[in-house]
Amino acid sequence: DDLIMIHGHEVLVDGYFNGDCHPGNVLMLGVAEGKPQLGLIDYGQVKSLTKAERLRMCKIIIALANDDKKEIVRLMAEAGFKSKSMNEDVIYKYAKVSYDEDNDELTEGKHIQMFMEDLQARDPIDQLPDCYIMVGRTSVMLRGFAHALRQSRSVAKAWAPIAEKVLQSEE
Repeated sequence: DDLIMIHGHEVLVDGYFNGDCHPGNVLMLGVAEGKPQLGLIDYGQVKSLTKAERLRMCKIIIALANDDKKEIVRLMAEAGFKSKSMNEDVIYKYAKVSYDEDNDELTEGKHIQMFMEDLQARDPIDQLPDCYIMVGRTSVMLRGFAHALRQSRSVAKAWAPIAEKVLQSEE
């Protein structure tokens, strides 16, 4: 949970985040001293978001946390996501798997990679907003870490309070 929250702060508040947050870049420090804390290393793939990109991602995260399909699709299109047919179901599922969660119900029982390939076959993606590709990678990696610990997580639900706070501060 701490890892998810740290990366949520990096993405949505700071606009600078580690795009390579795999388990090899996470250390447990201070365990022998009884003061465990996370050590995050190898920020060789730091990515940045502009203020406008951060604010749009905040809106996407909130829409995902609320499972507001219509708003998710609208925001994805506004962000620059384009597919051949602009199939709303495909766009919605792409956003859910990229930025929120993956489970057997959502991925139709398929491995996430196979499911993404199926989405591509249903409605080929013509354009992805470059700025959000690494946000999706970060979300998938964090969830993969959680799955390895047998703990499913919704990144959007975890990040929604951060996103709401960021948007409130911009009003």
